[in-house]
Amino acid sequence: MKSALEGITALDLSRYTAGSYAALLLAEQGVNCIKIEPKPNGKQHRQSEFALFNRSKKSLVLDLEQTAGVETLEHMVRQTDVLIEDFNPAKVRELKIGYKHLSKINPGLIYCSITSFGERGPLKNKKGGDGVVAAFAGSMRNQGGLNWPPVFVFLPLGSYSAAMLAAYGVSLALYAREFTHRSQKVDTSLLAGEIAMEAGAFIAAPIIAPVNIKQNIQQGVLPGYRLYQCKDSKWIMLACGNSTFWNKCCMALNRVDLISDLRFEGMPWALKSLDARKILTNILTDIFCSRESAYWLDLLLKNDVPCAPVNLREEFIEDPQVKQNGMIIDIDDYYLGKMKQMGIPITLTDYPPQVKSPAPRYGQHSNEVLQAFGFQKREITGLKKKGVIL
Repeated sequence: MKSALEGITALDLSRYTAGSYAALLLAEQGVNCIKIEPKPNGKQHRQSEFALFNRSKKSLVLDLEQTAGVETLEHMVRQTDVLIEDFNPAKVRELKIGYKHLSKINPGLIYCSITSFGERGPLKNKKGGDGVVAAFAGSMRNQGGLNWPPVFVFLPLGSYSAAMLAAYGVSLALYAREFTHRSQKVDTSLLAGEIAMEAGAFIAAPIIAPVNIKQNIQQGVLPGYRLYQCKDSKWIMLACGNSTFWNKCCMALNRVDLISDLRFEGMPWALKSLDARKILTNILTDIFCSRESAYWLDLLLKNDVPCAPVNLREEFIEDPQVKQNGMIIDIDDYYLGKMKQMGIPITLTDYPPQVKSPAPRYGQHSNEVLQAFGFQKREITGLKKKGVIL
């Protein structure tokens, strides 16, 4: 056993980021992952995201709009451990590739479904990508404050989080199958991913002052945990996550008086009033504006106060910390050439993960995959003549 999930086969039917990313996380932990791609509608475009989220997979072009295409999928499902799809629920019913049907064909199938808003409720059939879901979930409106325009959330956090939830759920289901020998459906959504990413925002308690979203909060809400601009116009992140770090920060800044000031009792997370937050934020703003960012970073780090420069991505990916941990790697993509990509974000000591290959060419492994699933050459030729595969 060379990898943690070696011997597991997965069919990745996903069309969007969340499902593709989930399958990638599994593929590089040993899963034999086959990307089921649709028949081309005009010229196929391979963007940089496709190159990342579909590396370490094999490509099979299969037209599920044809009965023969669905029958081919059903044949493959009989020998498959995991199926991942991110179709609209109505589309799944139309194609007749839902969990109830396919789990009868394979009683041990782990079926993972990723929707936009969840499989129940009035929005279950609503189409929506990250922007729609993030707007619905409050991420964009709360990012800036009510008296300010909403802030577009650039990163597709719902998809990224849903991908990790899906990979986590599939792993749990595979483990449970070792004891039950039964199929199971893993259900998550972009909305569930958004809520998971915002989980701390839903915490409410009488002793915690509410966030004053009528103010501009783009640089942060809490005085000890926010962005501050320095004299050289560069920004730093101050991250006093507990009272110990807050006390160290005050001592480093030569402002021990802030520790004993009753107005700021409860720092850093339980200040009792919004006025106290505003006053302390203004004090710290004036302090950090008085010197360059390098000075403050050096001072705070020497005094064990968590902080960081606010980097551009171009600066971040060249940092020795990133390189020495293999967090960014170089990939020679078939279509895009040499490019930088995310490394493997989780490693195991005994079963190291592996980037197996760049994202496959369109339909690169169609013959190879079908032969591995027991299709004879004449059957493959017949499917090609019908336009079911390429």
